[in-house]
Amino acid sequence: RPGDRAQAAALRADVAFHRGEYTPALAGFRAGHAADPHPGSAFRLALYAWKTGALDEAVGWIDQAQRLVGADDDRTWAWLEVQRGQLAAECGQYDAALAAFRAADARFDGWWYVDAQLAGALARTGALEEAITRYQRVVERTGDAEAMDALAGLLAAIDPARAAALGARASETYATWMAALPEASVGHAFLHELVAGDPARALELARRNLALRPGGEAQLWHAQALLRAGQCAAARTQIDATRATPFRSAAVHATAALAHGGCGDPAVAAAQRAAALAINADALTDLGHLAAPGSPAP
Repeated sequence: RPGDRAQAAALRADVAFHRGEYTPALAGFRAGHAADPHPGSAFRLALYAWKTGALDEAVGWIDQAQRLVGADDDRTWAWLEVQRGQLAAECGQYDAALAAFRAADARFDGWWYVDAQLAGALARTGALEEAITRYQRVVERTGDAEAMDALAGLLAAIDPARAAALGARASETYATWMAALPEASVGHAFLHELVAGDPARALELARRNLALRPGGEAQLWHAQALLRAGQCAAARTQIDATRATPFRSAAVHATAALAHGGCGDPAVAAAQRAAALAINADALTDLGHLAAPGSPAP
């Protein structure tokens, strides 16, 4: 059936995208949407625009995806609104992100996924008490390791013992996930190790993730793991290879700034720092845990 063929083509395009094969991915996303327009096909185009730096275009596709949502499908509408908020947060627009997450919460009340996003935006805007409450609720309801990590980060300065216990519990949860579903879990476990864990373990997981899905996100994470492991030259090589593709974000530019700064390339570092800050004023400070010796201060 035409709809099934369109969905199969879209799945092939998904695979191409995560392989870093951007031209066939975009062609597949466009063809799938033209053949069978629905919220998912529009969001695929939003995601492509988002991850290749066409941020206004991405917002337009999210708008279109929401217009295609059925009148009684509150969950899908809310999920798309969360994506709008995540895009705004990635650009440092935290008030806009918070508004989007609150809109999602109002449309589909009680969804833990929205609660977790709201908590992150609240923390960014200084509402720490409400952020902690929401993260606690997510942890209690779901046992989600990423929420544990986020809550531990907020509690580190005010209740270090509890923060340490949450971090240990998160580590145990990631280990359980990795034992059960390693291909699906490796990226999540990597981010845990990258921020607060073992640099050698983070690099191992980044390499496993890159072998599974060698697209732009996995390349970026590999470069960040190399930086945290003190391998500045290798990190610079990896992030420059990523910059040679259409994949773009504030994090890509910020990682390049750190890698080139640490390797003694001040002109490139300055240009990449400026590019990162043009997208998100917090791009460098968000990667402070990656700073290599000699790199510019975040």
